[in-house]
Amino acid sequence: PGLGHKNLIQNWEPTLSRLLQQRKPVLLTAHSDIDANRDKKLLKDVYQIDAQYHQNPFSSRIQYEDPFDKSHIVRPNHYFAI
Repeated sequence: PGLGHKNLIQNWEPTLSRLLQQRKPVLLTAHSDIDANRDKKLLKDVYQIDAQYHQNPFSSRIQYEDPFDKSHIVRPNHYFAI
């Protein structure tokens, strides 16, 4: 999670580029609608990948405040895409 988050995007770039070079399926997760939409936009705009996120029936039921935005409630692995 956090591929498209403004505070994490630069840290993810080398790993994401390396994973995509492998041309193998990659499991992505997102902690909220906001997180999934940010990641989806980044993947589309930068890598021309149309990721389809789905609600994860096996996600954590624990909810907590986003450390960067106290008004944003997140759940670990709430959404996934392949």
